[in-house]
Amino acid sequence: MNGKFLGVIKDAKFGIYDGDKFGLQLEFKYDEGSGVQWFIGIYTTKFDNAETVAHHFTKIYRVFADAKVGWVQALKGIPVEVTIESNMLKDWRILRECIL
Repeated sequence: MNGKFLGVIKDAKFGIYDGDKFGLQLEFKYDEGSGVQWFIGIYTTKFDNAETVAHHFTKIYRVFADAKVGWVQALKGIPVEVTIESNMLKDWRILRECIL
C-alpha cells in the first residue's frame, strides 16, 4: 500500500519503552482499519547530551502544539495525514487546518 491517507491518532503514550527509551509513541488509524505506529524519543543513556535531549523534546512539543492540546490522552482522535510507502510510514502530519 502506498499513498497519502487521512486518519486519526488512535492511541498516544508517553514514558519509558523497552527499559531504555524515553519518549512519545503514537498509533495512527487510517484507510478503514489500517494502522501504523510512530515513536520519537531518546535512549536513556543519551540524557547527558543536552543538545540531543532538546532536539527530541522540541519535536514532541511540536506534536502537542500542532494538535492544540496539553496532555497525552487529548491526542487521541486528532486528525492526521499519513504517507505510506512500501507498507511503511514515511511521514505524517497533524491536520492543523481541521483543528479549531
